[in-house]
Amino acid sequence: MSSVDFTIDAASRLGIPSTISASAADRIGEILDQISEQIQGVIFSAWPVDTGRSLRAWQVFVEGLVLFVRNPVEYVSWVNKGTSAELIEMRLEEFWRNVSQEIQSIVSSDLAAQQRSAAQAAAQAGTLLGDVARAQATQVLIRAGFEAAGVTSPTVFEELRGAFSISRITQRERTRRRGR
Repeated sequence: MSSVDFTIDAASRLGIPSTISASAADRIGEILDQISEQIQGVIFSAWPVDTGRSLRAWQVFVEGLVLFVRNPVEYVSWVNKGTSAELIEMRLEEFWRNVSQEIQSIVSSDLAAQQRSAAQAAAQAGTLLGDVARAQATQVLIRAGFEAAGVTSPTVFEELRGAFSISRITQRERTRRRGR
């Protein structure tokens, strides 16, 4: 061993889909930032220093849903016969276990909210077949209501619809032109 890389990819470890919302990804990023601060504290308090080169080389940062914890120095895995690097890895995994359930909860609630939103949008949009069926059912109920009330002749609305049909408008237009 030489350099070390203890990077944690939250999406691959927990199976987080790429469809999570930006707000959920931001919340997960904040949790990973907290872990990065904690592990930096461990590194600076527990890492043995002779020249300081290996301590200064630690790279701890968050990018998206990935927490990078690595040190490219060629001898870093041998510091204190490897026990110092193992301590960093062990503490990082402990911090991860402490928050992984919270991250899963964020993902679950976000996906559930997306499903509810999609179901509401689908219900509001309706389908052409469903809209036609509802319109026909409404028309049947209205006619049944008129017949029950004893109205059998065309209603005012039906007369207006007939008055504004294309053939009636064309007929009126011809009559108007002849009168000139």
